[in-house]
Amino acid sequence: MARRLSASISSKGRYTTLFKESRSTTFGYISTINGQTFKLFKKGTTTKIAAQVSYNADTDMAKLNPTNNLKRGITYKAVVSTGAKDVAGNRLDQDGSTPGLQQKVWFFTIDD
Repeated sequence: MARRLSASISSKGRYTTLFKESRSTTFGYISTINGQTFKLFKKGTTTKIAAQVSYNADTDMAKLNPTNNLKRGITYKAVVSTGAKDVAGNRLDQDGSTPGLQQKVWFFTIDD
């Protein structure tokens, strides 16, 4: 089961997440962490904020870099969808005890 280990956000809104499972550069997250599976929204909206998504298989880090700086005082939502898969092809599931797959969602506010 694929799960996030940690996340951080820079003052310019660059969002980084680290995954705890090991993966292959051919069959792992590298091919499934992209702009369709790692998304950013303003809280309360369904409009995706334009961003570049990259994944580094050597460090197991995915980065979401918004095209424009995020605004101070606004709450944002970052989502890694269940379309993200581990090397075995298992979709992201944040809670194995709950029926169905759950995407990972983080909320954060830019305040500096």
